[in-house]
Amino acid sequence: GHGEDRAMIESSQQLQDTRDALEQVERALRSLKEKVKSKNPQLFAAMSEGYQSEIRKLRSEIEEYVGVTEPAGDGADD
Repeated sequence: GHGEDRAMIESSQQLQDTRDALEQVERALRSLKEKVKSKNPQLFAAMSEGYQSEIRKLRSEIEEYVGVTEPAGDGADD
């Protein structure tokens, strides 16, 4: 099949769940930044990589879903 490697948002409930997850990851990254970055910038850079990659993934899923869920019924592209 295709697309099994990433979760695809398919409903407004999944969209909300993804937004909640994004918020949690961003909060964790902010907390990490406050605790670690000033003391050890290299450690912060290494530790934050996974968070940043997850944030990018979640944001792109949200953008993808929002971008493809335009109001239905206007088939002007025919």
